[in-house]
Amino acid sequence: MKQALLLTLVLATSLSGASTTKPRFKVIAFYTTTVEPDHVHFANDAIKYFTQLAQEKNFEFDTTTDWSNLKPEFLKDYKVVMWLNEFPQNQSQRTAFEDYMKGGGAWLGCHVAGYNDKYIPLHRYFIQAMDLMYAHLRQGRPLPPSQVVHTTPRGQGAPTITTANVPPIADAPPSTALITFSGGQVRIPD
Repeated sequence: MKQALLLTLVLATSLSGASTTKPRFKVIAFYTTTVEPDHVHFANDAIKYFTQLAQEKNFEFDTTTDWSNLKPEFLKDYKVVMWLNEFPQNQSQRTAFEDYMKGGGAWLGCHVAGYNDKYIPLHRYFIQAMDLMYAHLRQGRPLPPSQVVHTTPRGQGAPTITTANVPPIADAPPSTALITFSGGQVRIPD
């Protein structure tokens, strides 16, 4: 009887698709539920997307709304830190994150915009950034430098979006678009 029960459990685990393969890397996504509803919806959609992607691509995807976890002892096990709809709120969190980045950590920060005549869809950059990060983690492809991508609003009547509105993230952006960090300050060009 015990052997039949054990065999049943083994088969159920095998058929359920459970894997004992160790995840290739770990990602932590920080977010909040105390911002504008659109930003909360974006975070929820991103969490759903990355949870599924993690299962498909064999990486661990964790989430937290506890920004006090933005500290060295918590971050040390993660290869990628994501900020879905918020950012560090105090100096100790900012210092911990800066040390994480200096130690070779990777980061993806997101923001959400609406779809009308004044705004362009930023999810295009979110998806492209995730593809770039995946290629970096999977194939060792270099990440492009931090940069400002200049977009153009769609205009009256919200016409079809083209690459003139949302140009791609450049592998080699012009020096006038580079985001730089020097002397303890971040320089973000206009």
